[in-house]
Amino acid sequence: MISPDGRLAHLGSWRASGGFLADLLNHELKTRRFDYMDFYMGSSGLRWPERVSLFPVYAMVFRRLKALGFEWKYEFPRIHVVDLRPLREALEAGEPDWTGYLPSEEIARAAEDDDRERQLSEVRESLEEGHRESLDRAKRDPPPETVRAYREVYGSFPQGWPPWEE
Repeated sequence: MISPDGRLAHLGSWRASGGFLADLLNHELKTRRFDYMDFYMGSSGLRWPERVSLFPVYAMVFRRLKALGFEWKYEFPRIHVVDLRPLREALEAGEPDWTGYLPSEEIARAAEDDDRERQLSEVRESLEEGHRESLDRAKRDPPPETVRAYREVYGSFPQGWPPWEE
């Protein structure tokens, strides 16, 4: 979301946003009655083609955001791979213990690192290919319900749509 003063506000995933709303309401009402599923706006749990349209719900949310002066920035879904090895190595770093150092073990570790790097590169390329295919599908298909609801309420597409122009 974009606040009236131009600041970006991000509650995270649908699940994280639902959890935030549940926690806020539980705090206000001094209860533990709500959890993230009470406010979850994702539709992945609904079966297709029996899926119920959430368009009216999205439009209601956008009408309320618009009344408060907020906008919404669309983020096209994308999966990334994060290599945490450098973080692990930094956390494990300390004074090197050279007792018992064997060059052959270091050579084997370097070869293993090269193999991991190759695998990581292959996964990244596969994800990039999937992303390109998703963008191609998005060009052919109608915009998602969230984007269509935003357009109905605000009269234009949200920032970030269409994603292939970002």
